[in-house]
Amino acid sequence: MSTPADDPIGQEHAALRRAVPQKRRMAQEDRTVVGVGKAAFAIMDKMREAGQSFEERCEYLIGVLKQILRFGREWKYLCNQCDDYGLVIADCAGDRTCGRYKPHLPHVFGTPCACSRGRAFEFKQPVDDYTQAGKTSKPKPRSFQRMGS
Repeated sequence: MSTPADDPIGQEHAALRRAVPQKRRMAQEDRTVVGVGKAAFAIMDKMREAGQSFEERCEYLIGVLKQILRFGREWKYLCNQCDDYGLVIADCAGDRTCGRYKPHLPHVFGTPCACSRGRAFEFKQPVDDYTQAGKTSKPKPRSFQRMGS
């Protein structure tokens, strides 16, 4: 591997890394990081031309993105079964795994999770009490009545 002094890609990479704090300040002012992203992809194109592997280019891009986009904390799922979505996703090969009894093609289906997010996807039983269905409110008058007449 060549030294950073005679490697043009290494020099551009170092210049971009030096520009990241300034670009971050600019991004806070005008809310754009497009310039840094374009420069990073231009350097990735030069890395491809220089013959560096896809994995090396991806590591470079991940490093630049980690510098630009600072995360406050890493996301931690509350439910590992459904990844906080509420549905446990599963595959059906067409063999009644999903609960269908007629022959069908393979597909992906979801079942409600036992966590709090899964309650939104639970099947609600229809109400059997129809005693209130036929009752209506008191009819409203059809015309205005004048006061005192």
